[in-house]
Amino acid sequence: MNRTLSDTFFPGSRSCPYFRVGIVLLALLCTPSDLPASQKRSGGGDELFENGGFEDGLNRWTPIDGGSGSTTIDVDSEIKASGKNALKLVRKSPRLFPPDGVEMKLDRQGQQRKLIIEYKVRTDDSARAVVSLVALSSDGVFLVATVDQPITSLRKFRRQKLSLAVPPDTERFVLSLAIQGQGTVWYDDLRLRRK
Repeated sequence: MNRTLSDTFFPGSRSCPYFRVGIVLLALLCTPSDLPASQKRSGGGDELFENGGFEDGLNRWTPIDGGSGSTTIDVDSEIKASGKNALKLVRKSPRLFPPDGVEMKLDRQGQQRKLIIEYKVRTDDSARAVVSLVALSSDGVFLVATVDQPITSLRKFRRQKLSLAVPPDTERFVLSLAIQGQGTVWYDDLRLRRK
């Protein structure tokens, strides 16, 4: 089930006085900086980015700015869905906001109307895994986002999928893999493809 940013980060946001401030902060956190000049597709087909399985460690993934500062970001070669590595986020802060994690900034390639994100995720009992894809205009203005429902208490990897209808004036995307609350989250086998 897809949820809005407000539902995910601000439960009960319709009555929350901090809702607008939070959305502005999220938009600022997702503003692109230092995008690579060219971004190659992985393995042909409709794959739109490389290293979704973390086989090359954290190559091309960067920490999300403005997080809690209490999260260790690493790859795990023991707990993984497939291949040799998975992303491992270990967070000490029990707070849900701000989220911590990694992101990848991508230039739009072609005229996608819809993007599909598929990934595998595992969590411990208390941490929440949240995946988001944000569309930005050429001047970095927030256009639209899709955020998966927070996932918790998964002892085994589970495949998740969400989609984003791409606005015509989109130039860039920010794909984020985040953790909220205290605990550990693993991500693996990410694919971003056009539909």
